[in-house]
Amino acid sequence: MSLPVRWFHRRGFGAHSPWAYEFVTEVLHSQYRYYIFDELDGSKSDEQLFRISNWLKVGDVVLHCNDNLTKAYLVAPIKKNELQRSDKTIHYYDRVHTDELKRDIDANAFTQHSCVIVDGILDENAVEWGRLMAFGTVTTAFDTGRRGIVFFDPQRQKQTYFT
Repeated sequence: MSLPVRWFHRRGFGAHSPWAYEFVTEVLHSQYRYYIFDELDGSKSDEQLFRISNWLKVGDVVLHCNDNLTKAYLVAPIKKNELQRSDKTIHYYDRVHTDELKRDIDANAFTQHSCVIVDGILDENAVEWGRLMAFGTVTTAFDTGRRGIVFFDPQRQKQTYFT
């Protein structure tokens, strides 16, 4: 039953916020290709990370992963000109860095300008994902099935989207 619901939500249905609708349709599940996809030749999952980083105009990335290709996709959109960067910071945790995620949740390491991306939310990082979702400052979360994306922006309404 979850698969038809997720397919329906991938098209943006159920996202009542214009910001969330745009994030789902143009970032998470976009079919458009960027220039760097041909150069790096990564997976669809890595391409999604690039689109997230590019859309946020991220200023900094805190990485907890071993894969150099994933690192390249997250860091590539960072502009050299500081004036073109936003104050957003992405914290990325892959499936094997559960201890770092646990430590950062316990230390309350995330600010209102943080975006946390967690891979393996159904298996390796399931417990920590639950703890993160219970965190009081989480406002918007996107559950894609295998990856979770969390925002802490206090201007947003508290909402979880299943895409």
